[in-house]
Amino acid sequence: MSRQFIQQSVDEEIKWQEVILTADPPFPEGEIGWRINNKNMYLLGHKLNQALRANSYEERIKQNILASHPEINLNELSWLFIEFKRFLMLNELLRVAPVYSERIDLVWKEAIRLTDDYECFCIHFAGRTIHRGDNTFRVHDSAARAIYENVYSYLFVCRAENRFLLGEFINPIHTLPAKFKKDLSSSGNHWIREKHFNNAQCREVSCIINHLIVYFKIMLNPSIPTIDDKTWSEIYSM
Repeated sequence: MSRQFIQQSVDEEIKWQEVILTADPPFPEGEIGWRINNKNMYLLGHKLNQALRANSYEERIKQNILASHPEINLNELSWLFIEFKRFLMLNELLRVAPVYSERIDLVWKEAIRLTDDYECFCIHFAGRTIHRGDNTFRVHDSAARAIYENVYSYLFVCRAENRFLLGEFINPIHTLPAKFKKDLSSSGNHWIREKHFNNAQCREVSCIINHLIVYFKIMLNPSIPTIDDKTWSEIYSM
């Protein structure tokens, strides 16, 4: 192992200590940190929290992490769990939603180790087993990352601590993949959902996906009229 690599690792750990361990807890207990006020998003967050709290599952994951990783304190753990919960929701929404952080992946590994509880959680929240598969932090697809960043920054409050965990967000709306922008401009919502988003397992997820598609279309085509609450209601019934 080279001296340069060792120094880089030390520098990254120091930065981590400065950014995360000294930061205030991110949000009130159980909150995801939604950026916009939307009923379906809050319902999905509530469903996720209920699934995690069943049989004290979330608490036992946290206890196992603290026991096996004494370097992690409670404040850091609260940040990691916020990102883990956001990942789980993005995994329901997007066709590809990698974990972009080894530290967040650590939480997922601990969650999976409680095998029976993990299966119950998945069924309660997603209606199916959520497999790690290719959605590990090692996946770095630039097109998937651009879509991920845009969806993430639209849905969630994004602070310096979040960006530190996930890597800096550098893709504004105009850097979305060309194929994705072409589909948005020339294809129907059903086709876009099938190609770029996950197969919705519940009404809340379906509604949020429709919301995202319309949001992207408006951002890419400012000539589309502003959408009022009545129109959003019609979108949700699609």
